Amino acid sequence: SPGGKSPRKQSPHRFSMHHEEDTTPQSCRHLQESCALVQRIEIEATNATSSSRRAIKFRSGQSPSMTDRDAMSAAFSKHLQRTYKACPSVKDKNITLPALNSDDWQLLKDSSVWSDAVWEELDSRCLSFSSLATTRFGAFPCLPTLDVHFCSQIRRYSRETMITQLLNYATQLEEYARDAEYACANVIALLKKTYVQYGVDPPPLPSPIPLTSYPLEYAAPQAICPPWGLQVMEALNNVQAWVDEGQKPDSKRFSTNQEFNPFGEESRAMVVDSTQLAIRSVSAVVQAFQKQDDEEKNSRLERKNNQVMDRLAFMKKHQMVSIQLLDTCTSDMAQLAADELKSKSKIREVPLLKWNVVARNSTGTCIVTARHIIFITQNIPLLGSMGFGQKCTKFNFKHDIDSFEIQENTTGILGVLSISIQLMDTDGREIFSFRPSTGGLRLKNFLDIVLGIARENQSILSS
Repeated sequence: SPGGKSPRKQSPHRFSMHHEEDTTPQSCRHLQESCALVQRIEIEATNATSSSRRAIKFRSGQSPSMTDRDAMSAAFSKHLQRTYKACPSVKDKNITLPALNSDDWQLLKDSSVWSDAVWEELDSRCLSFSSLATTRFGAFPCLPTLDVHFCSQIRRYSRETMITQLLNYATQLEEYARDAEYACANVIALLKKTYVQYGVDPPPLPSPIPLTSYPLEYAAPQAICPPWGLQVMEALNNVQAWVDEGQKPDSKRFSTNQEFNPFGEESRAMVVDSTQLAIRSVSAVVQAFQKQDDEEKNSRLERKNNQVMDRLAFMKKHQMVSIQLLDTCTSDMAQLAADELKSKSKIREVPLLKWNVVARNSTGTCIVTARHIIFITQNIPLLGSMGFGQKCTKFNFKHDIDSFEIQENTTGILGVLSISIQLMDTDGREIFSFRPSTGGLRLKNFLDIVLGIARENQSILSS
């Protein structure tokens, strides 16, 4: 060599199939077991050698059992047949070469019935291993189209897929209804104290309508055109027509009358064409089943969508009626609360909700009516000046506020007051902000509902 060193001697185990890239745990385990197997064979050969000189010669890589591939295979086979014990092959983490034993009997017993039935069916249709190379799709004695059992399996697969998709879509629709019901429940809980204070009975909750009460405008295609439906029957008829077209005497492909050589180029082309025809036939039937199932899926989704839309409308109507009932309340306690609000803000409206807040570095009260949000805070003047009292800040839902936004102050030291609610105008600018004492998210959701009702129902909540 250029470095002056002698060339490295070739390893006697030059038949190893291990690659440096193959370092998966399974390959490493097999390599370790193979090395251990070679080591056990060498040890046995060493112990059987009476001459120490021959043993040294064996360790240098000149073992008679490792000189070539045939000698190595014979040594391995002899060792495995003599020393390996049977282990259950149906369990995991077996050694490299598992063998059947009594623990496998139940598996063989159960699978033998199925294996016999499959073999009998294949043999009756000339589809055994010896005839697979020469058998073409749809050729006698096979059926010229897909059989009943295979179509039943396709229908089961297609329907399971349709049901899975239907459940996913229905779950998404259900989320909208649940969000609306949760928002309505929040309104009911927040206004419950106000109803008791004013002596007014809250409106009754809407009765839920079950899904079965809505009509399902769908007729099963299996009932109209048994047993599979019109589209599937048309697909099966097309498959039979394709097979008949390929079996005509003048057809160069799929001809059953010409002499067939199972090992020629022509036979391979026929097998390829037959496979393509089988794939085309199965795809046509699968698509027919999927089209029929899509019709059922769309009909059921339309029914579910109608139910969800009605639930949303019922929740929205209940919220509107709840707010309207308090806004037009004429009880003594309601009128007294309206007069008290007028003395503080010059707006005479029945308060819907009161909330303790911190606004502009001052504690106060947030009063929500059907048309306004009003903040009554303490006015703390500078040192040495007069003017102690209350300050009123009011905003109209219809004209002043575009939306409410939540801002979480993670660096604040106020604990539960770390959430602030911002009042935004139509240009996206903040016009006011405050910190609720508790339940900032619940209050923000309530304000969103009142804001939406004030915009969409101007004829009912008019000034």
